[in-house]
Amino acid sequence: MVQALPCISDGALSLDGGMIRTTGVFCLGSREDVDVKFPKSSGMSNLPENYFETENRLKEMKWKKDIFLDDIRREQTLLDHAKFSFEIKKQEFVRFLAESSPYATQAQARAR
Repeated sequence: MVQALPCISDGALSLDGGMIRTTGVFCLGSREDVDVKFPKSSGMSNLPENYFETENRLKEMKWKKDIFLDDIRREQTLLDHAKFSFEIKKQEFVRFLAESSPYATQAQARAR
């Protein structure tokens, strides 16, 4: 840790209990001054048996959700485009009907 001092800016803690604080306090070698303790592992996992299976299923479900959201966005874009195209065709059709109706023809003839 002493060799690493030029690289330490916020303080450091070693696994053997050494501590360097930002105030410049060094606690190296004396374990009595160190308030941090690490628990010993029994080698047995405290995780439920199906933890990793559940974690993998969760990742898969998130992945599927992202794919579905992408599909929904793509379908929404296609729907918006189809609605826009429909409105344009509808306006063209209404204009065509207005121009080709007998009433419109008679009104144009009278106007001349």
